[in-house]
Amino acid sequence: MASIVTLVPVVLAALPGVFTTALTGMSTPVRASAIYDGTPDTGDMPAEFAACGYAEDRPCVMGATALSDIGNRLHDDTFSVWNVISVAKGNAPNTDATVRCSAMLAAVVAGIEGDPTLGGAIPAPGYASLGQYEWTRAASGVGNYVSILFTVHVESRAI
Repeated sequence: MASIVTLVPVVLAALPGVFTTALTGMSTPVRASAIYDGTPDTGDMPAEFAACGYAEDRPCVMGATALSDIGNRLHDDTFSVWNVISVAKGNAPNTDATVRCSAMLAAVVAGIEGDPTLGGAIPAPGYASLGQYEWTRAASGVGNYVSILFTVHVESRAI
């Protein structure tokens, strides 16, 4: 039987569900149609959206496997999946978009912390957590916007 080299495929499959549950459950919910699995629809970009497993100008996953240090020939699998949350607020101050974007990130992180196995995609004792993040506050043709590019970091034991 072949062993699993990495959990990247199952984590990529699980993230859209985690994002959808977290963001549509907010007191002011994000539309489910604005939560993308991969590349967002740039032809019809909503004012606020989330994209799982997406980074515009870099690979969407960075990771490595290594033999465990206890001599049992099992592999540890460590990787990070890039995602983006973005909010455009037209001519409103960037503060409005910053607050909303931050609330959206907090909802996603709470969803991950509530189930760090991502619905069983990561076998125990593995887990997912918030990793790196980058904030952008800028203006574009649609007005002011804030985007948070962030990783969901995964530590696991490949089987």
